[in-house]
Amino acid sequence: MVTVRKESSSLATMIRKNRKRTRTGKKDRLRIGRRLDAIVKTDDDAYYEYGAVEVAKTFRGMKSTKWLTDNLKLAKALHDMLVRLELLVDNRESLVKKLQIVGLVNSGLKCQVLRMNHPNGYVSLIKRDQLYEVPTIIEHLPDLFKLLNSIWRMKKMISNCAAVVNNRHTSRTEAELFTELMQSGSVSPPRAAMIPWSYDTP
Repeated sequence: MVTVRKESSSLATMIRKNRKRTRTGKKDRLRIGRRLDAIVKTDDDAYYEYGAVEVAKTFRGMKSTKWLTDNLKLAKALHDMLVRLELLVDNRESLVKKLQIVGLVNSGLKCQVLRMNHPNGYVSLIKRDQLYEVPTIIEHLPDLFKLLNSIWRMKKMISNCAAVVNNRHTSRTEAELFTELMQSGSVSPPRAAMIPWSYDTP
């Protein structure tokens, strides 16, 4: 797992934007994914993404244009990453419910962790942690510990999600695998857990 900085382009978003592309040419150029300040991904050629970061130099409030834009941009990118991971685990409901993509919005000295998962149906759920601030005076040092704890939990979510994906072929017991092989073709497959791609925007 690596973290790529410097306005990295999201592969999951690029795949979504080009999913209907069938030809090349000036009018059908490959559309690139959203550029994010950092992306947590696997170190592969066709890599998978597990999280993203958006950064702003200063914090102008939670109603500022920059803060709202970064949050919307990050939410759509996290959704694209989640959809792609669900396809990787064959939309198996038992695994899909364990997947969780995380994001971090950093603005000045303020930080907020976001996490997205797919609890059921066609709904993806995004949860935002409390907004924490890096203290500037020694008396507020406990606030720094709260922020570090939030970052640690973010790293833990990434490692847990990666473990679910890496163990997708070994999560079945011998009895479950035997039953699946014996009943293959004779019964309908279980309904897959699936969420649709995000809407395309300019």
